[in-house]
Order: sequence, then structure tokens, then C-alpha cells
Amino acid sequence: MLGQRFSMGGRGAASRFSFGGRYRALGATFKGSVSLGDFDAIRVRRAGKSITLGYEAPPPSAGPKRYLYSRHQDKPGTLAILLNTMASELINVDTAYLEPLHDGTACAYLTVSAESDALSSAIDFVRGTAGDRFLELALLEDEA
Repeated sequence: MLGQRFSMGGRGAASRFSFGGRYRALGATFKGSVSLGDFDAIRVRRAGKSITLGYEAPPPSAGPKRYLYSRHQDKPGTLAILLNTMASELINVDTAYLEPLHDGTACAYLTVSAESDALSSAIDFVRGTAGDRFLELALLEDEA
């Protein structure tokens, strides 16, 4: 995800960390990064883009939120299909919360910013091209 977000000149340029690793260790790879204090999290910035990695979800923001919920097979490339489709429809993914269910599936909650038509189009595209990987894919809205 980091390699694609920052175009570091090819896949595999970013260090590979498992969830057992320490996110702060990415500071050595991404010089423009900022540690988030006492939390084992890091915000990496490059060329006007940023991504925050950590073990806890960010605090909720005020106001209504729209997010894409996905329950999918926990296979390599599955989330890439979803994220690439969002990017192709110019849908901004603000935050992503991922949860492995340890049964061969996982859930993703992607907070998104886009027009409803673009979101519907992206959902339809994913269902049509990779529907066998996604058990559930829905646009949800909270009134928060």
C-alpha cells in the first residue's frame, strides 16, 4: 500500500512489516515521517500525500460519515482490487480499518468521500469483476 501510495520507483521498495512489527520502524525508510508519540503509529508524508499506520482506529470525526463496508476473502490482492477501483472512480479513501476474522475472511471499513453515483459505480464494478472474492460490499452512512 505504501509503495503504491508514494510511487517509490517500483514495487517492493517499501520495507515489509507484519502486524507483529513496529510501525515506528518505518521512520528509517520514510525520512519525512512523524511518530505519533506514545502510540505505536506513524504518519508518512511524501509529495503532498500521507498515510497513517497504527494499531488503533483514529478518533471519530463530528458529523455524518459515509463508508464502504467489505467482507471479503482474506487473499492477497483482494483489497488492492477495491482500492484501485476507488482510485479509478476518483473516490478518496480517508481512513481504512481492517479486521481479519481468522476464518479465511476479513472485513474492511473504508471512510470515503465521493458522490453517491461514483460510489455505486465502483461497487457495481467490483461486484462484476471480482464478485467471487467479496462476500458483502455495501455503502453505509452514519449520522454520528
